[in-house]
Amino acid sequence: MPKNIEIKARHDDFDAFYKKLSELAHRYEGLDIQEDTFFETKSGRLKLRESSLHGAFLIPYKRPDQQGPKASDYALITVDNPQLLKKLLSDILGIKKIIKKKRQIYHYQNVRIHYDHVQGLGSFIELEAVVEKETETEKNVEKLRRLMEF
Repeated sequence: MPKNIEIKARHDDFDAFYKKLSELAHRYEGLDIQEDTFFETKSGRLKLRESSLHGAFLIPYKRPDQQGPKASDYALITVDNPQLLKKLLSDILGIKKIIKKKRQIYHYQNVRIHYDHVQGLGSFIELEAVVEKETETEKNVEKLRRLMEF
């Protein structure tokens, strides 16, 4: 199962964010309009992500509720008919919440850097380090901490 380490922080000044980002050798992927539908589950988390850049995915994942960097074990399952799946899962499990956001996506080394504007909640920075080997988890946690301080 793939793994990433992520950290999120509220941030309402895109210009300041972008000024700092421009000091890093990064690649811009684009603006993604996303709708995440979270379903009720007994354990773990389950969301259907509908993305303007990447299509639709069902994403089951496990992640602790804690402050700071946290690990997620997840799967990305391609969905060809998101409306049908959303209807079925909402009838079977129930919808917990729906989150709509505009996400600017950047890449720095193995880290995805997102600047999100979440409808009704405000703006956030999210850093996600993709972990290739379990032995690199702590190294990636430290990388995220350094990037957040930066």
